[in-house]
Amino acid sequence: MTLISDQDGKAEIKAFLATRELPDPVTRGFVRALQEALTGLEKMEITAAGLRDALAHGGLPCTVQELRNRFDRHVARLTTGKAEDRIRVVIE
Repeated sequence: MTLISDQDGKAEIKAFLATRELPDPVTRGFVRALQEALTGLEKMEITAAGLRDALAHGGLPCTVQELRNRFDRHVARLTTGKAEDRIRVVIE
């Protein structure tokens, strides 16, 4: 539940779990949040220190493009072999 990205849908699911009654009407947000929950979401934790190290790797100062490339490489390393549509990023 904590990894569902749509806050409104998450609230509707929590209400459903508490009352055991479907919302009337059933909203698209509820359906999307339920689909997210049932697909097996995976938490990807990014620490501030790890992110800082990844962005500084190669030296600072750097250009904006270098910074973007470093960020993209860091995320790619963390998500290798994982289904990106099921990953939810949490910054620790």
